[in-house]
Parts: sequence; structure tokens; C-alpha cells
Amino acid sequence: MAEWLRERSIDQIDPDDFPVELKDRLAGSHLKKRVIHVACTVPEKSFDYIMAAKKCLGTPGNDRVILHMSGDPYPLVSYMLGSLIDMDLGTAGIMIGDDGQELLYPGAIFPRVSPSPNVCRKDEAETTIIHNCSNVLGLGAVNLTPEEAVEAIRSWAASEFDPFGAEGGVRLRRYLQAVKIGQCESKAGDPAARMAPAAGGKRLLFYADHRGHDTKQYLMEMFRDCAYELIDLGTYSKERCDYPVFAARAAEALASNPADGTFAIGICGSGIGAAAAAKAYNVRGARGLSEQDAVKARRRYNANLLTLPAGDGSSGCMGRAVRMIGQFLATRFDPDAAPYYDLMLRKGTDALVATRSLYQP
Repeated sequence: MAEWLRERSIDQIDPDDFPVELKDRLAGSHLKKRVIHVACTVPEKSFDYIMAAKKCLGTPGNDRVILHMSGDPYPLVSYMLGSLIDMDLGTAGIMIGDDGQELLYPGAIFPRVSPSPNVCRKDEAETTIIHNCSNVLGLGAVNLTPEEAVEAIRSWAASEFDPFGAEGGVRLRRYLQAVKIGQCESKAGDPAARMAPAAGGKRLLFYADHRGHDTKQYLMEMFRDCAYELIDLGTYSKERCDYPVFAARAAEALASNPADGTFAIGICGSGIGAAAAAKAYNVRGARGLSEQDAVKARRRYNANLLTLPAGDGSSGCMGRAVRMIGQFLATRFDPDAAPYYDLMLRKGTDALVATRSLYQP
């Protein structure tokens, strides 16, 4: 499949051309979640959440579930899960952290990892696997009790991504695009995505799929007089499109402009796909559902990408989105609030350096 993808541009992948001989392999891969790795990065709560996950996934001794009773820093756990899933197509993962954003750093950059950060409800857990081909579920202890986590995990584990079923190949195309983005061998095909590094300038990139188009246009209008140069990476109409293409444009632009002066805002139906598909070494994303999420993303994770749900177009939803972006841009990274940042995300380790050499655009 990797060779087949290498020969095609990311925005020209046609599911009708997908080789018949690869269909059985894909259908029997991680999409079926034959093995599930469960890890927790919140030491004081690890046991409760790990046991809750184990309870709803199977009986004691079930070799389908592999538990990682770890209080290791979240970058280590994220990298471990990402590498395990990337190496074995039969695996999936659940990462329980403080807020569920942790799995985006740095394990999400592996090609076959499709993370779902900050999942807060069981309906989100079901939707994200059906529409986003999720194979890593991110849950947060501040958002979910162990009992609520059980409901989300049960819903996620029972759902399946069907790349050959409904919606005329849309889901298969999204999956293939997400894998292609992870391989980082193709470019997004849009000149705006390959901007020259900003020379002291401040840039704010916006991207969305068809569901987020109107919200994107509204937000760009609201921030037109801010201190940032606004760049619209698409989509440019309400015609149905695939979010991975536009997330790739933003990821490439952020990866080539790693300084603090460039940020990106992504919008899709839930905000999950827009975060999951923005894969590159220097991309640090977070899904925002509240102003607290936006502040924490910057202060703790030094995020340069904030993704938002499209909402219903009401004044309340739009106002909340404006406030989240405002807080995101106004908040500075605080190393004292992120004790693990220097450990892996800043200095890097041998494993991360090796990964960067493989997957950096």
C-alpha cells in the first residue's frame, strides 16, 4: 500500500483505483482492533482508569488487551503507543491522560496512527472511528470519571471503520490521505502551504473542511484587524471535501515555520479530524472545546495548532470560538507548567531524532 500511495498526490487519491489485492489486508488490519494497548499517564489515577478500561474490554487474562501500568511522562507513552501501532497493523491504543490531548505528542506522527484527542463523550468515541478511522483514543481524567471512560471505551471498541462501505469511498479516501500525510513523502499541492519561513512576522493560518467553511470565514473576518497576517488554506467553498488535505497544508506550513510567530486554526465537524490529520514533527496540536482548553494548550503543550468543532452557527458557538482563539493567541508557553516538555519535545531523544529523520516533511 505504501508504494501505491507514494505514486499518487495526496489530493488525487481515488478509492476506485484502490488495488483489489490490498482490500483484504486493509479490512483485516488495525481497523479491526485485534490487540488494544491501554496506557495511563496520570500516576495518581492510573489504577482506576486502567482497571475500568480492562473491565469493559475483556475478562482477566484476555490477551487482546495489553495494559501499561505506567506513570511515565506523556511524550514517552505517546511515542510508545504510536510506534507499537505503526509496526503492527493489528493493534490499536487507548491513552488516558490529564485532558486527552497528550497522545498528539509525539506518537501521532507515525503514518498509520489516527489519533482522536480529548474525546469527552461516548457518541464522540463512536463517531470518530466511523468517520476518522481512529485507532488511538485519547481520554482525559479531568473530563471523564472512570465510569464515563468505560462508556466511551465500550462505544469506541464496538465501532468499526468501514472503508469500503457507505459514502462512495469518502472514508477510504480519508484513511489513505491520513496515511499519506504520515509518510510525509508528498506535498499538499498548494503553494500557500510551502511558505518561506516568516522573517519575524506573525502568521495565523486557517483551514477547514466543508462543514467548517462558514465558521472559518466568520473567524477570519473577526480577526482581520489582529496583529497576525491571516492566510486561508481552504477549503474555499461549501462543496464536500476531505479534511486531511487541508490539515496537511497547515501541517506543512507549521513544520516549515517552527518559530512562535506562526499558528494555525483548524475547523471540522468535531475538531478531532482536523487535529488528527495535521501530522508533522513540529506540529503541536490541541482540540479546543473551552477557553480553558485553549489556555492549557499553549501554557502546557506549547501548541501551535488549535482545532475547533464547526458548531451550529449560533452566536453562542461563534462567540465561544472567537474567545478560544483569543485566549490561545494571548497565552504564552510556561515551561514550569509543562515539566515533561524539555524531556522529549524540546531536546528530543534518540528515538525522536530517528523518527524525525523518517517523517519530517
